[in-house]
Amino acid sequence: MKRLMATLLALSAGALALWQTEAAVSGVRAGLSLCLHSVIPSLFIFMIFADFLAEADLSPALFWPLRLICRLFQVPGEAAPVLAISLVGGYPAGARLIASLVKKGRLGPKTGEKLLCSCFCCSPSFLTGAVGLGVFGNVRIGLIMYLCQLGAMLVTGILAGFLLPGDDAPAGSFSGSGDYTACLVSAVTSAGKAVAAICCFVLAFSAVRAFLLPLPGGETLAGLLEVTVGCAGAAGYPFRKALILSTIYTSLGGVCVWMQLRCFLQGSGVSMKKFFWFRCPHCFFSVGLTLLAARLTKIAADVFTTFSQPLPKNGSSSVTAAVTLVMLCLMLLLTLPKFQLIRKGAKASHL
Repeated sequence: MKRLMATLLALSAGALALWQTEAAVSGVRAGLSLCLHSVIPSLFIFMIFADFLAEADLSPALFWPLRLICRLFQVPGEAAPVLAISLVGGYPAGARLIASLVKKGRLGPKTGEKLLCSCFCCSPSFLTGAVGLGVFGNVRIGLIMYLCQLGAMLVTGILAGFLLPGDDAPAGSFSGSGDYTACLVSAVTSAGKAVAAICCFVLAFSAVRAFLLPLPGGETLAGLLEVTVGCAGAAGYPFRKALILSTIYTSLGGVCVWMQLRCFLQGSGVSMKKFFWFRCPHCFFSVGLTLLAARLTKIAADVFTTFSQPLPKNGSSSVTAAVTLVMLCLMLLLTLPKFQLIRKGAKASHL
């Protein structure tokens, strides 16, 4: 039955792509634009950093403040780089570092599953830029959403630490390389391959999104598939609904991001089954904390105030425009007495 369903879905997808070729092409083009302007700039550097942390022999004191959080999550201190990368690098960066550390023996598979349940966070650049500024016109809203999701991540990590079992054997000893040049070359090469794989997933789901948008409720379904589309579509809703939808989309990550995690975790022994279960409490706490923060900080009023103000036009605050304006004012002041004399003379001759 499973094989029959997969065959029917594959045939239906192929027939739909042939029938709606223009929609598929437009979806891929939109995906290319998303990769060039958002995915690659926001992920490539953090992918390099994650691979370098997994390869190089760095000082254990580099991430010592995060080791306190590791104790709350009931994971070894070797997981501190995973927390750091997850906080700033976005969805797949932390999962990729988890897979790398598990394959090298520095973390066990069960510890990797614990970390995967909690170390899954939207990047602050996306929340402040694409969501805060793009959806609500206020960067502060994106920052508040990011802090609330960090709080939900902390609660989820503590729950996973208590509910999920740990590894029977302790984490393997650190055996990084002291050849930092070779580590950097390897990190850049590996990060390039990883970003290329991520872009391929984004292109595929962008094409699927193009078929879903014309359908009733297709915009919501497209948001569950790809988080960027969902957040962009939430811009037309009232503030509270847009805030809830944006929080849900960014907390869950979407099917596209889940497929990226699946790609990076292959061969590591880290299962994603528990990850899906812990998405529910993470999303619940994210929405609850975000609504509470919106009520306490009254960010809804800030949004409407921001939208009611006229937007400045390009060049209105430039140096060239200011100098030109001053020169015109001086010319007006110099010519005004002469203009008044000419006007009085013309009035006298008329009389």
